[in-house]
Amino acid sequence: MQKVNTQKAITTGIANLNSGAIYVGSTAAPASGATIATWLTNNAAGNMANVMVQVTPYFKSLGITAVNWVQHAKLQGMFAAGTGIRAHQLQCGLFGVQPKTIVSNKSKAIKKATLCKVGGSGASHSLAHIAQAIGATGGKIVTGNITNGNTLAMLLTGTNSLTRPHAFFGKPLVQLVVKPTVK
Repeated sequence: MQKVNTQKAITTGIANLNSGAIYVGSTAAPASGATIATWLTNNAAGNMANVMVQVTPYFKSLGITAVNWVQHAKLQGMFAAGTGIRAHQLQCGLFGVQPKTIVSNKSKAIKKATLCKVGGSGASHSLAHIAQAIGATGGKIVTGNITNGNTLAMLLTGTNSLTRPHAFFGKPLVQLVVKPTVK
């Protein structure tokens, strides 16, 4: 589902940049890499640096933090709290990343199951930084779908399976918001 605030559209020479446009997943149209890519093209001039990943009020209500991630009772199933790469990708999307700590060597990132430092003071919630961190292990946010492991699509849709939907299904845990870096 796309919500676009047309009153805040920036029109100073930047095609398809709608400041304040929001992408939120829904049960009617689960998020996928293709829908994310289309939304980016139509609302953020195709530039991930113009987009922030924000947790939804629903996710905030769960009380999950980067610190209590593994111990939290609601982390079973979709959150894969005990696994390395998938859990770290989910954390990147939910809590932001420290850009200077993003691992660029894919084999080292996979071996250590660490893409970057997650959350904390100075963490970036820029979609560009989150995509870079997820990409360190070969993940891509603008291709694939939930079935093929698109982590951002899972967070936008609230499930990691369409055949066996998680309890969060239809309750997006994050939303994408156009917040351009240019003025």
